[in-house]
Amino acid sequence: MKHSLLACSIILGFTLTLGLSGQTSSIFDDVVYNASMSEGSIKIVQDDAIKTLVEKHQWAKSKQKTIVGYRIRIFSNSGPTAKVGYDRTMARFAYSYDYIPIYPKFVYPNYKIYVGDFRTESEALKFRKQIEHQFTGAFLVKTKINYPKLESND
Repeated sequence: MKHSLLACSIILGFTLTLGLSGQTSSIFDDVVYNASMSEGSIKIVQDDAIKTLVEKHQWAKSKQKTIVGYRIRIFSNSGPTAKVGYDRTMARFAYSYDYIPIYPKFVYPNYKIYVGDFRTESEALKFRKQIEHQFTGAFLVKTKINYPKLESND
């Protein structure tokens, strides 16, 4: 019961803080809320260890360079002719889709080529549909991806 009350208090504080001031640097900034019908008040009492733990978690997450997302495998082969097919496929993809990152991978004896950094499965499926006529057998792989570049509306 104490844990659920504490979690609700933290979430409420975070929601109120974001609603009043846009984005804040910490969810533990003071929460001030003056409603026209103030009939009560909320006081959040918490151990300093909670604040320290959340700040450590936020710091660790900010250092991560990857997130879970999708890539499309467009080539996978092994054997004496695999290297030639690997090189040709990579060149063909780079020529047609120079704006999509390519991730070649070789783990003996397999040559594989993954493309894209798609945040959602629907983004990856849309792109796979676009390339399926050129790269038959392409399929989605859920993996860690680099942060995709965000498009600006400028």
